[in-house]
This record gives sequence, C-alpha cells and structure tokens, in this order.
Amino acid sequence: MRVIKKQAIIMYSLLNANEPISGLVLAKQSGLSLKTVKKEIDTLNDYLNTVGFQIVSRYGVGYECEILDEKKFSHFAESFKSFYHNHHYFENNQRERVHFIIRRLLTNTGNLFISDLADDCCCSPSIINRDMIEAKALLSTFRLQVKNKTNNGLIVVGNEWDIRLALIYEHKIYKRFPSEIDYDEYDFSRFFLSGLGIYKQLKSLVLEKLKQNNLHMSGLVMGKVAYTIILSITRKAYSDNLELPEFTYTHASLLPSYQAAKEIWESLAATDDVTYTEIDILTLAGVISAYQTYLPSDLNFLEYPEDFYKLADEFLDYFDSFYNIKYFDMISFREDLACNFASLFFKTIYHISVDHDIVSNLYSDGLSTLDYCMILYKFIKEKTSLEASIYDIASFYYIFNEFVTAMNKQIKRRVLVTLRSGYYKAKNLCSNLSTIKTPYDIEFIPAEFSDLFRYNPNDFDFLATNIEAKDLDDSLKSKVLPVFYFRKNIDFVRFINQVNKPKYFRTHEMVAIEDIYYPKDIKNGKDLYDYIAAEVLKSCENLEAFFQEVDERNAILSPERKNQLAVLRSFKDILHQTFLKIIICDKPFRFKDEMIQTIIVYNSRDNNVEHLQFMSRFIARLMHSDELIFTFERMTDYEIVRRVLEESE
Repeated sequence: MRVIKKQAIIMYSLLNANEPISGLVLAKQSGLSLKTVKKEIDTLNDYLNTVGFQIVSRYGVGYECEILDEKKFSHFAESFKSFYHNHHYFENNQRERVHFIIRRLLTNTGNLFISDLADDCCCSPSIINRDMIEAKALLSTFRLQVKNKTNNGLIVVGNEWDIRLALIYEHKIYKRFPSEIDYDEYDFSRFFLSGLGIYKQLKSLVLEKLKQNNLHMSGLVMGKVAYTIILSITRKAYSDNLELPEFTYTHASLLPSYQAAKEIWESLAATDDVTYTEIDILTLAGVISAYQTYLPSDLNFLEYPEDFYKLADEFLDYFDSFYNIKYFDMISFREDLACNFASLFFKTIYHISVDHDIVSNLYSDGLSTLDYCMILYKFIKEKTSLEASIYDIASFYYIFNEFVTAMNKQIKRRVLVTLRSGYYKAKNLCSNLSTIKTPYDIEFIPAEFSDLFRYNPNDFDFLATNIEAKDLDDSLKSKVLPVFYFRKNIDFVRFINQVNKPKYFRTHEMVAIEDIYYPKDIKNGKDLYDYIAAEVLKSCENLEAFFQEVDERNAILSPERKNQLAVLRSFKDILHQTFLKIIICDKPFRFKDEMIQTIIVYNSRDNNVEHLQFMSRFIARLMHSDELIFTFERMTDYEIVRRVLEESE
C-alpha cells in the first residue's frame, strides 16, 4: 500500500489533532469531497491496522485515531510526521506512477496484474493502462519488453544485463522520493542492500582500487559501478539469463581495468564472504572501462589505441566539411576526441547510455556547442558502426566547450596602426600594446611611408589611425577604430575594447527594421516554410535544400523553445548569405510537437566559426530574455530586439 498525497493530508490532520475532526473540515483541508474523504479513509484503514491504529468515525463528532498498539502507533506517527514535512509521500502524478510501475515490473517475482497496480496506486485500471504505454516506452530504451500473460499477468522480457541497467536507473529516480511507509517497495530496496551501509563501503573500495591501478573516474558515476557490483550479488539467482557481449569473453581480460576489477572482488570475498566468478570480474572490468575518464596516456594500454585516433581524425575531416577549422591547433582537441571515443566505444558495447536528465541539464551560452555535438552525432550515425544514442553525445559537450575556448585564444585579429606625423608615436603604441596580453597581431606603418609598402586592406581586420576619413580609401573606412585623436597618448583600454567588438560581430546591427515579419494564419510547419520562401528568403536559391537541412537538424536537436520561440538554421551554409530574420506570428501554432509563435531564421556565410559562435550567443539571449514581449508594432518591436541584443554584448 502506498500513501498518496490526499491520504497523507488526512492522516497528518488526524495525527496532530487533540479532538475529533469533522468530515467537512477534512474535505476542505484535503481539497476533496466528503464522499471521497470517506472512501480514502476506508482505503487507509485496510493498511493502518498493520501499524497499530485505525481511523474511526464518532457519530455527530467526527473522525479520530483509535490506537490498537501503542508501540507500533508511536513509531509510525513519528516517522510519518518527519516524512510529511520533508514532502516524501507519493504524489500520485503520472511521472511517479510510471516509475513505480516500472520498479514493480522489474522486481516482481509472482503474478502481477493491472488491477494490482491500480490498487497500489489508488487509481482506476484505465489510468494504469495509459501509464503502461509510457512505462513500456521507457523500458524499450533498455531493450526490454512487457508482455501480458493470461494466467501470470505482466512480466518483463529481456536480458538480465539490461534489467540490471534499468534497475540502476530507476534506483536513482526512487532515491528522490524515499519513504519508509512505502512497504511494498521492499522488494526493490533489497536488491540494492539499502540501509546496510554497503554502498558507501563499495564506493570507497572502488576508489581505492582505481587509484592503485592508476585509473581515473568521476565521482558522479562511481556510484553506478558500486551498484553494478551490488546487483551482481543480489541478483545472482538470475545469472542464467545474463547475456553479455562477445567482447566480454574475448577482450575484457586484456583491459587495464581487469586488474582493478579482480582486486575489488577479491577484497569483497575476503571481508564479506562474497562468492564471485570470472564472469563477474570480466563484467566489472568492462563497466569500469565504460565509466572511466581516459587520458591520452591511458589509450596506450588499450589493445588498439590507434583506432580511436583514426576515428578522431576522420571526424575532424568531417567536421571541417561544415566549418573551416584546419587553421586552428587541433592537437589537444584531437586527443580529447580520441579519449571520448574510447569511452563511447565501451558504453555502446555494454549498452550503457547517458541519463536523459543529465542532457536536459546541459546549458550553453550559445547554440554553437550544441551544433557541434549534433554534427558529431551525424558523423557517428553515417560513418561508424557505434550504436550511440543522441543522449550519449552529451559526454562530448564539455570537450567542445573547451575547443571553443581554445579556438578563441587562437584567433588573431590583425590590426594596422598608421599615424600621420607620428613614426615614434605609432612605434610607441605598438610597443605598449605588445606588453599587454591581447589576442591581436599589431603592425604599424608610418603614414608618411605608407606608399612604400604594398599591403592589401583585406590582409588586416582593423585600422587604428588619426588620418581623416576623407583622406582614406573607401575600402579602409569601414575598418577604422574610432579611438583617435589624443594629443599625447592613446586610450589603450578603449582601443582594446574597440578591437574586441568588431563591427561584423555586432549582431544588432545585422537586424534591420525590415527583417521583422508579421505573417497571419500560420497553422503548421508547411505554412511557415511556404511563407519564408515567398516573403522572407525569396531572393535566396536552394531553399528546398535549406529546409531539408533544417528538418534534419531539428530531428536531431529540437530547437529550444523559450518564449514560444523556435530557431531555424541548417548545419551547412547552403544559402551563401549572412542574415538574421525574425518572424512574429499573430497566434501560436504547433511546430515539431511544440507551440511556438516567434521564429528566428539565421545563417552565416561560409559557416565562419567565430561569427557563428558570437551570433548564436546573441540568439540565445533572445531565446531566454524576459523582455521579449512583442507589441506587433514594427518600430517598437525592432527597438525591443535591439535592446535585448545590445544587452547580450
């Protein structure tokens, strides 16, 4: 029997009352009808007998607790009040019910029917049947099926290894709602030896053996290794159904983690009288290999380290087909990729997927890092045999973040300093800038001698000069930094700030008032694409290919939809233009299973990496800003967009 929220409110009121409480008062406190209160009390009484009391009705007075066993009652009342204050009762919402059903299915050893689950969850069988659809879908991600046998009820069919992976995942969910009053979950808790302190001991043992064998692992996943060991002990009776990948029998004993796994089991056998087999060692070695954090030196101990570097090189070539990255230093990034490919290789072998909620918690300053992850996912699906899910790519998220940071450090802006009547002033400026840590290449040419130098304006990004604009070529005017003219010294801080904010990265200047559109009667994705083709991007060619790329990108990474806003962009530069368009519909409509009203369509010519990175950061600002409330008056909305984008700079 599970105590759900409405029942918990009734019990809490009665346990804290010094006198009987009328049914009307209980109904008001719990938000139920008087008839439902009576029904819930009858349901509770079937269970409360076992904990030493009952709820009885005194005619004309109300309800109160009648104690049958003082000791049991005191223990229950103390525990229940504590759990109630900590909100650890069963909410009975669909998400909790679904996970409860999954846990019952995974641990059931007898006959389990829909009616049993309905009684446990205090709801109708029709609700359980609806919940079963989601429960089956979640179990299918672990390659498990639910079958309904006529005489035996519901059973889970699948490999014991996949059942253990599902149990570990569900245990994490279960720990969020611990409650000792949920007695029916004893079968689930016992598989994890809860309350015996084994878990902490195992984590310490795993950490000790990993250090001794010079292996590295994040503390976040070390607990999963401990639970793998626990389930190998508590579910030994199910070992006959344990089907492990062929790799376990042929290669696991050659892994660097094999010695650590062997020492862990030997320690357990010596101190806790635990029995184990060679398969237990091999399995643990594979799991450690999947969860461990690889360093470049660790790859040398694997049987085929060159394969992971080859995979990294193939991906870099693939990556370069989207973004021109070959002029960046890729040595560190290549090593990080190889290490993560090694980890992904073992995860796919043992069907260990990244938890969905970890991916949902990822946050990016912009969208570029997530785009890089999605390109990696495309590469894995198109060019490799790795059976990775979209969630598994989350493990690469952080190395792409580091790649972006390292890339920013490598970008060198070429700045030309030329001053009229100021050879020594220009030289002094360059000398001073060279002592300041800047990401710029600073060159100087005295204006008096500029005719003696042959230089192309396109060879540098910015011009620092005191020459008047009317005396400059048109090709140079757009590159001038407005920081001159000072009598003696340059304002170095202002100079650096100007260089750090190049004009073509100022996204708010890319949005003109005519780049905001107000379509009417958009009802679906087809209507949206037709409008974009007819009004927004009518001068562009290859729109069909662009929309196909947009759909492919969104199929892998659905655009974040804050403010009922969707982002449309292709992985490749198909349109050969740089633009940012904002479409504001008159009413929300369903697009990719979400309700949206605002659409941002953007592109960067030649997929310039630096440009895309800055651009995506500004777009993320639009997506998350609380100020993005449109008035459907063009000038006002344009000012709103400009203000939000300027704040993001």
